[in-house]
Amino acid sequence: MKEGWTYKKLGEVGTFVRGGGFLKRDYVENGIPCIHYGQIHTVLGNVTTEHLTSISEELRSKTKFASKGDVIFAITSEDVEGSCKCTAWMGDYDVAVGGHAAIYKSSLNPAYVSYYAKSPVFYNAKKQYVHGFKVMEIKPADIAQIDIPVPSLDEQQRIVERLDAAFENIDKLKANAEKQLAEAQTLFQKSLAKAMEPKEGWEEKTLKEIVLTITDGDHQPPPKSNEGIPFITISNINKDSNKIDFEDTFYVPQHYFDGLKTDRIPQEGDVLYTVTGSFGIPVLIDYKKDFCFQRHIALIRPNQKMLFSKYLYYWILSDYAKVQAEDTATGAAQRTVSLNSLRKFRISIPPLAEQQRIVERLDALSENIHKYEEIQRQIISECDALKQALLRKVFE
Repeated sequence: MKEGWTYKKLGEVGTFVRGGGFLKRDYVENGIPCIHYGQIHTVLGNVTTEHLTSISEELRSKTKFASKGDVIFAITSEDVEGSCKCTAWMGDYDVAVGGHAAIYKSSLNPAYVSYYAKSPVFYNAKKQYVHGFKVMEIKPADIAQIDIPVPSLDEQQRIVERLDAAFENIDKLKANAEKQLAEAQTLFQKSLAKAMEPKEGWEEKTLKEIVLTITDGDHQPPPKSNEGIPFITISNINKDSNKIDFEDTFYVPQHYFDGLKTDRIPQEGDVLYTVTGSFGIPVLIDYKKDFCFQRHIALIRPNQKMLFSKYLYYWILSDYAKVQAEDTATGAAQRTVSLNSLRKFRISIPPLAEQQRIVERLDALSENIHKYEEIQRQIISECDALKQALLRKVFE
């Protein structure tokens, strides 16, 4: 404990009031200013001074309001990290707060409380109270049991000013890295589009004309096993690297795998393609490994006499394939590219020698861009880590 600081439970120096009374579907163009817990998770910062959405006046009596100086906590989240994410409301008017959030009223500096709730110290304290499986929740009464260091109000303000200045510089560095990352991805897409642009001597074909098979995974739920053959789902596919993560898969017995048809067992040279939900993600299988996959993933086996696997992989990454996927995907909650639609995708292919030259150029460009992207991602990661280090130094 730092000299002159005391520790109090949040419930000893303030009170929590649960929000309520409206959902996203209640938004109107003009009405009562409101904050939804989803906005805390996605767009609101440590301090908020303006609302983004409004609800009807008819809901005024049903909802709760935060006043200037209150801290709004999101009490529902997808994970422990997101639980208790908060923003200090410093607008000059009251704002309605939705039901998956809680309003904290106290005599503490609101920005100080908001910073503390982002610290490793607070994280270690809150995680014992977070409960749930796919949806994580924490009760306002449990947040009230968490200790907070309480220096003088003058010291709280000095801490806020130091963190504001430091975080502003870190955010600028992070924003620049994110910009560089986006520009690198744009450069690759432009190069990809130019490489795949049809030229004289190229032929336009449907995929089914130049592949040996297009199929998907087993439609029956597979038997699970503690060991055996890895079974891949879309969640195992990294959409940034277009690689399969085999670290967190479940397994199927050997006898199940042996009973699959050969066109449902990936081979070196095949291209996997996600067809449901996050559709359009290709994975080039450039290695030998026994595994199988769910029905939300398609397997494309190119006819190597007409189409090189790596050329197909790059083509799927291009807008020529993405536009066709968007145009043919059906469904509402989870859009799907059917196998029949995929088979009808139209692709322009050059002679094999030209395919190889295109692949070699794109490989070289991709390698350089990936190295650059890794540098930018490392900067972004270090920015986040630096913020946590600063918060740890202040609050431990």
